[in-house]
Amino acid sequence: MKRLHQIGTRFVRSGELGKVLQEVVDAAIAITGSDMGNMQLLDNSGELKIVAHRGFEQPFLDFFNLVHEGQAACGTAMKERQRVIVEDIAESAVFTGSPTREVVLASGARAVQSTPLFSRSGYLLGMLSTHYTTQRRPDERDLLLIDMLGQQICDMLERMRMEEGLRKSRDELELRVRERTSELISANEELQKQAALLNLSRDAIFVRGFDHIVKFWNDGAVKLYGISREEALGKVTQDLLRTGFPEPVEQIVDHVLQSGWWEGELRQTASTGEEILVESRWALQRGTDGEPLGFLEINRDITAKKLAEEALRSNMARLEVVNAELQEFAFIAAHDLQEPLRKIQTFCDMAQKRCVPALDNTSRDYLVRVVNSASRMRRLLRDLLEFSRVAARPGPPNKIDLVKIVREAADVFEASVRETGCKIEIENMPAIEADETQMLRLFQNLIGNALKFRGAETPHIKIYGRLDSKRMCEIFVKDNGIGFDPQYAELIFKPFQRLHGRSEYDGTGMGLAICRKIVERHGGSIRVQSEPGKGSTFMIRLPAKQTRLETIIAGQQS
Repeated sequence: MKRLHQIGTRFVRSGELGKVLQEVVDAAIAITGSDMGNMQLLDNSGELKIVAHRGFEQPFLDFFNLVHEGQAACGTAMKERQRVIVEDIAESAVFTGSPTREVVLASGARAVQSTPLFSRSGYLLGMLSTHYTTQRRPDERDLLLIDMLGQQICDMLERMRMEEGLRKSRDELELRVRERTSELISANEELQKQAALLNLSRDAIFVRGFDHIVKFWNDGAVKLYGISREEALGKVTQDLLRTGFPEPVEQIVDHVLQSGWWEGELRQTASTGEEILVESRWALQRGTDGEPLGFLEINRDITAKKLAEEALRSNMARLEVVNAELQEFAFIAAHDLQEPLRKIQTFCDMAQKRCVPALDNTSRDYLVRVVNSASRMRRLLRDLLEFSRVAARPGPPNKIDLVKIVREAADVFEASVRETGCKIEIENMPAIEADETQMLRLFQNLIGNALKFRGAETPHIKIYGRLDSKRMCEIFVKDNGIGFDPQYAELIFKPFQRLHGRSEYDGTGMGLAICRKIVERHGGSIRVQSEPGKGSTFMIRLPAKQTRLETIIAGQQS
């Protein structure tokens, strides 16, 4: 008993497990009067491994270095979870038929006892075995002492393992603390870098929690609102800036939580009391665990932009009124001037019939020039009146068949077509929404233009169209006429612009100007490609569904 106490005290003082285990083996040998002994502990693979021994040669130690369940006396005790005593190894069924029998006998052992070592919670920790060179059985006193010795070593092992577990836990905790500290330092450095970058922005940028209390306030916010960082931190943004939202703030927060962002316009107030209109963008901020933390808000001052847009809208509205008045004036002027012009032409005709015989050649020439000028003036007024009608009085848009419209326009020139032998080729075209009367005038002008400026060859006019991917109708009017220099491709669409003298080709120079006005009033565009002697191709783009005319008509009605 004294030796057992000494072993426990030595372990507590030294903590050297190997030496203590060897002393346990020696104590077991002395207690039982045995000749040899060993201690085995259970390793991670569930096998018994010798950790201390006395009296055995190397062949025995190598063979029994790892013992499986059911092997020899110790393996059998491990399997049955109770002590095994073999009084005669040579005759025992525990060793019969097993290679362990010869190895044990070769070591000089003739009897053995193996006592399992259990923790107080019932877990098998190892095995304590003593061997005898003669056949014998330990008495009960020896076995009781072995049990006491075994329980003591089990308690020591359990305490050691607990201390080892605590040491590992402490080391792991210290490692995690160091890692977390390093992460926090890195995160803090990264936050400082981000804060420095955010401070470089001219936009107002601030971070706030779900309680809308400001946690970060950049230099841009200081400049925009005139509120220092110290004044802003810890304040509720809505109260600080007297924010006016386009919708309830709760709905905005719900949108950010669902989609991760929100953008819109806010009305806020600077420290001076000046109202500011900002373009605001919100982004949801999340922690490292993915949980929402708050919002990053970026605000850009668009007050000046909005004032400029409002001024532009006001100027555009005034311009629309002026244009409408000018168009109405042009319409009225062109209409009202026709009556005095008709009288001038009528009296000139009467003068030609009655006075020509009494006039000399010079006077007759003057009279002819007056009549021709009056006729030309009348045509100019008529075209100007038509131009004003296109600009000021569009009809309601309807779905029209372009092929049908083009054929009707071509029928107007039936006599010219027959006279020149012109071939007008009309291919399939999509239906679109448009003012039917203006579309008819558009194609009449383009076909008439192609017939007027025909070349030496038999005239050939090809008209076709298609829908593009943007639901725009592309229409092509191609001829083989005289063409013109590409530098005049824009000039020919201006009012009263002519590339040829009146002696070469009749006209007022308003036809293509009316075409452009019709197309633009429909929200489209027209351009032309041409070369001298190689004909011309007019390219028209019109929306398949009309909104431009509806807007113009609604504006005129209002």
